[in-house]
Amino acid sequence: VQRVAWVLVVFYTGPVGAFFYFMTCRRPFPGGHDRFTRGTWKQGMNSEMHCLAGDATGIAVAAAMAPALGLSDGWDIVVAYLSGFIFGLLIFQALMMLKMYGGNYILAVRKTFFSELVSMNLVMAGMIPVMVVLAHWWPDSGSPASPDFWFRMSLATIAGGVLAFPINYWLVARHLKHGCMT
Repeated sequence: VQRVAWVLVVFYTGPVGAFFYFMTCRRPFPGGHDRFTRGTWKQGMNSEMHCLAGDATGIAVAAAMAPALGLSDGWDIVVAYLSGFIFGLLIFQALMMLKMYGGNYILAVRKTFFSELVSMNLVMAGMIPVMVVLAHWWPDSGSPASPDFWFRMSLATIAGGVLAFPINYWLVARHLKHGCMT
């Protein structure tokens, strides 16, 4: 799940995501992953990937569904928020932590709910305003079939990641959220 999260984040953010992947997760030598990712800032960044990948994917799915559902402005944001939270918690967070909770999916969901909620709210606080403001100024960027949408999504994902990093660092430092260790 962590690899999928990084692949999605790099897809959404391009060179910015690739830079942080190489700085925080990609082991520089065989057998060196644990030592390389030991720093709390690297743990915080890797921890944030679950949330960032889930939220961004949820927003993309919601953006694809919104026109078909005929959602008006405002409701599309509510659906994006809920979709991001559902993807982040139920797929990227709980599945990532499944092994840690003995394969008990319900327990993994319950135990990761708080940290996901806190992290996700900051990711969304960064993403949604960027998406909304850019949609206003860039009306051709509304369709997920358009490259313009994906560029707007990339900028929003970067903004969400920047805003949410401090809380993820804090959550990992206080052992309230798990980083990325093998």
